[in-house]
Amino acid sequence: GFGNLYTKNPAVGFRWNADPHASQYQFQLSRYQDFRVIKTERIVDQPAVKVGKLAPGNWYVRARPVDAKDTNGGFPAAQKIRVPWGFFSSAPWQD
Repeated sequence: GFGNLYTKNPAVGFRWNADPHASQYQFQLSRYQDFRVIKTERIVDQPAVKVGKLAPGNWYVRARPVDAKDTNGGFPAAQKIRVPWGFFSSAPWQD
């Protein structure tokens, strides 16, 4: 699962546990628990990603490892985060 959420104005970042067999990771961020609309999707080399400011409310995040053969398993259960009103002092943010 996700080890921590961190902020470094103006970005929000996510870190998760490394997989020894992963060559990359697929990260997704959505407003919806079922990820029917994906706001941000990234392929990254390290078990961490930074995104811009997030609009207040609930967000869902998930990441899965991708191995050197470009194969991957299913995504683990998404984790819910809540961004409170006023968390970021100025716009723009992702909505």
